[in-house]
Amino acid sequence: MIPHKLQLKNFLSYGSDFQTINFEPYHLIYLSGKNGHGKSALLDAMTWAVWGIARKVSTAVRADQGLLRLGQLQMAVIFDFELNGQLYRVKREYLKTHNKPLAQLEFGLLNPDTDAFVPLTDKTIRATQAKIEKTIKLDYESFVNTAFLRQGNANEFSKKSPKERKEVLGSILGLQQFDRLKKRALEKIKELQGQRATLIALHESAEKQLAQKEELHKLLESLYKERAVSEKETKQLAVQASQLTQEQQKVAQLEKQQEMVSFKQQQLQEKKDAHTVSLRELFAAWRLTNKKQRHMPNLQALDAAHKKSKETVQGFDSTCKQCIVLQQEGIKLKEALQLRKAELEKKMMQQQQEIQIQKERLAFKEKSVRKTMQEHTEAYAKMQKEIEGKKKEEKELASRLLSEKKQMQLTAQFEKRKEIYHAFVAQRNMFATECETLLKKQKMVSGQDPSCPLCEQNLSAARKRFLKNKCTKEAQFTAHQYQRLTRIVPKLKAMLVEQHAALEQQKKKGAEYATVCKELQELAVSAAQKQTEKEASEKQLQEMTQEKKESAQKEAQFKTSCDRSIQEDAIYQKAHQRLLKKEQDLKSLAYNEAAHQKARDELQKREKEREALFELQQELVKQSERKETIHVMIQQLKKAQKESELFSVELKKFSSIEALKKELMHKQNEYDKHYKEQVAIRETMRERYGALAQKKEHLEQVEKETKQQQHAIKKLDGEISDYQDIAGAAGKDGIQALLIEDAIPEIEQEANQLLSRLTHNQTHVIIESLRDLKRGGTKETLDINISDPSGIRPYELFSGGEAFRIDFALRIAISKLLARRAGTALQTLIIDEGFGS
Repeated sequence: MIPHKLQLKNFLSYGSDFQTINFEPYHLIYLSGKNGHGKSALLDAMTWAVWGIARKVSTAVRADQGLLRLGQLQMAVIFDFELNGQLYRVKREYLKTHNKPLAQLEFGLLNPDTDAFVPLTDKTIRATQAKIEKTIKLDYESFVNTAFLRQGNANEFSKKSPKERKEVLGSILGLQQFDRLKKRALEKIKELQGQRATLIALHESAEKQLAQKEELHKLLESLYKERAVSEKETKQLAVQASQLTQEQQKVAQLEKQQEMVSFKQQQLQEKKDAHTVSLRELFAAWRLTNKKQRHMPNLQALDAAHKKSKETVQGFDSTCKQCIVLQQEGIKLKEALQLRKAELEKKMMQQQQEIQIQKERLAFKEKSVRKTMQEHTEAYAKMQKEIEGKKKEEKELASRLLSEKKQMQLTAQFEKRKEIYHAFVAQRNMFATECETLLKKQKMVSGQDPSCPLCEQNLSAARKRFLKNKCTKEAQFTAHQYQRLTRIVPKLKAMLVEQHAALEQQKKKGAEYATVCKELQELAVSAAQKQTEKEASEKQLQEMTQEKKESAQKEAQFKTSCDRSIQEDAIYQKAHQRLLKKEQDLKSLAYNEAAHQKARDELQKREKEREALFELQQELVKQSERKETIHVMIQQLKKAQKESELFSVELKKFSSIEALKKELMHKQNEYDKHYKEQVAIRETMRERYGALAQKKEHLEQVEKETKQQQHAIKKLDGEISDYQDIAGAAGKDGIQALLIEDAIPEIEQEANQLLSRLTHNQTHVIIESLRDLKRGGTKETLDINISDPSGIRPYELFSGGEAFRIDFALRIAISKLLARRAGTALQTLIIDEGFGS
C-alpha cells in the first residue's frame, strides 16, 4: 500500500476547507515541525480513512468525536493509495448532529488519467470496511505492528504477550484462512455427526420393527386357513340363492296371471260405469225436453213484442248519437279555449320568469358583493393588527440585536481566543512529553549504575549530582508549566464554547430581524391592496342598489298588464261564444239515459225467449233417437254383468299366492342374514390381509433401508475422521505452527542484519517458538531473547536505546516478511518520532 494523496477537512488541527498533501512524487518523506502542528495527524488521518481507527481522547465516547475540529460539525478524509499497480480511493465522513451522529464510507477504484471513480462501496459501512481489509489483506492491528511505528509505540509488537505475538504474526502470514478452514471443518463435523446420530436412531427403530417379522408370518398362515373355510360357505350360499331365484320366478308368473285377470275385470267395470252414466244423461235429457214441450209459448205473439221493443231502442239510439256529437264538439271547443289561455299564460309566465331571474341575479350579486366587501374589511383589519404586532416584534429584536461593529469585534475576539487555545493545547502536550523524557533521564541518573542520557557512558558522583539537580529543576519547571496549562485549557475551552453559543445566538437573532422586516413590508403591500379592493366593492354595491330599484318598477308594470291581455283577446272570446251555443242545443234534446237502458233490457229479454224456442224445436227432433239408444244401452249393461261374474270365479283360483310369498320371504330373510354375516367375515379378512400385506411390504422396505443406513453410517464415519484430520492440521498446533516456525528464521535473519549495523555486531535476536516445561514436554510460545556481550537475556529486561533498537529491527524485519510472504505487496514504512524528538 503506497500513499499517493491525502485530503483533510476539519480533522484535528486542519481547517474547514479541504487541504491536500500529495505524496506521489517522493519516495522518502521527512515531516518536521513544532509539537501540535499536525504531523501525527496526517498519519492518524490515513488509519482513520482506511480502518476508522486513530488516536482516542479518554473522555470521548468514540474516536470520531475526539478527532473533530473544535466548533465544527463535519469531518472528512479522502485517501488515495496504490496497491498491486492499481489506484484506490477511500473517503470517510463524520457528521455531528443533535441526535445520533452520522458516518459515511466510500471505497472504489480510481483512474489517475481521467480521475474517474468506479465505486466498490457495499450496502453498509461494516460490509464496505470488510471489503477494504480484504483488498489490502491487512487489518489495523497488523498494520500498526509492522508498517506503522506510532509515536511512543515502537515496542507495539515486542511488548505483547507471546500468545498475542503469535496472533499478530499469524495475521501477517495470512493464517486466518487456516482458522476459517478449521472452523468450516468443525462445522462440517458437527453437521455430519448430527446426520450420523439421526441415521443411528433410524437404524435402531428399524431393528425394532424387523423383530415383528416372524409374528407376521404366523398371522398370515392363520388368515389363509380362515379364507379357505369362508370360500366353502360362500359356495353353499350360491346354491341356495339359485334355488330361491327359481321359486321367485314361479310366484312371479302366478302374480302376472292374477294381475291380467284383475285388469280385465277392472276394464269391464269401468265400461259398465261409463254406460250407466251415459244412460242416466240420455234419460234426463229426454225428460227435460218432454217437459219444455208442454209449456212452449206462442211464436206470433213473441215476434210482435220483439219488433215493438226494437223500434223503441232505435229511437233512443238516434237521440243518443246526436247528444254524443254535441258533447264532442263542446269538448273540442273547451280544449281550444284551454290551449289559447295556456298560450297567453305561457307568454306572461316567460316575461314574469325573466323579471324574477333578473331580480334574483341582482340579489345574489348584491349578496356576493357584500360578502366580498366584508371579507376585505376583516382582512384589512387583521393585517393592521399583524402590522402592529410585527412593528413591536421589530422594535424588540432591534433592541436585543448588537451592532454590526460590536458583533465583528466579538467574532475577532473569539477567533483570537481559539488560536490561543490551540497553542496552549500544543504546549501542554509538549510539556507532558518533556515530563516523561525528564522522568526517564532522572531514572537513568539515579540508578545503581548511572549513565549519561545522551552518550550512555558511566557518570562520576559529582557529575551524577549535577545532572540530578539539573533534571530535578527542569522537571519541576516543566511540571509547573504543565499544571498551569492544565488549569487554563478547560476554562478557556468553556469560555470558547460559551462565546461560540452567544455568537450563534446573535446570528440567529439577526436572521429573525431580517425575516420580520421582510414580512412587515409584505404585510404593508397586502394591506394597501385590500383597501383598494374594499373601495371597488363599495362602488359596485351602489350600482347594484340602482339596478334593484329599476327592476321593482318593471315588475309592478307587468302585473297590471297581465289581466287585461286575456280579456281583450279576440280568438278566446269567439271560441267562448260557440261553446255556450253548443251547451243550449244539448239541453233542448232532453235525452233520458235510464229509459234508453230499460228499452235495451226489454229487447234483450225478447231475443233470449226466441233463441230458447228455436233450441226446443231442435231437441224435439232428437227425442225418438234418444229412446232407441236407451234400449240398446240397457241390453249392453246386462251382458257386462254376466262377464263380471265369470272373472270373479276365475280370481278365486289365485288365493294361495299370498301363502307362497310369505314362505318365500322367510327363506329370503334367512339367506340375506347368512349372506351378510359371510360378507362381513370376508370384509374383515380382506382388511386384515391388506393390513398384514402392507406391514409385510413395509418391513421389506425397512430391511432394505437398514442395509442402506449401515452403509451410510460407515461412509459418515470415514468423512468425520477426514474432517477431524483437516481440523487438527489447520489448527494452531498444525500447519499454522509449521508456517510460523518456518517464518521465524527469516525474521531473525532480517532483524539481526539490521541490529548488526545499529550495534556494531554486539546484539542478536533469538526468537523461540517452543519452551521446555518443568514437568516435561514443550509448550507453544513466541519468546524474544537477546544476545549481547553480557549474555542471553529476555527482551523485557532491556530498556532505553537498546530496547528501541531491538524494537525497530523487529518491526522492519516483520514489514519485509509481510511484503514477501503475506501477499499484500506492502511497500511503505511509517515512523512517527521513533528515534526521539
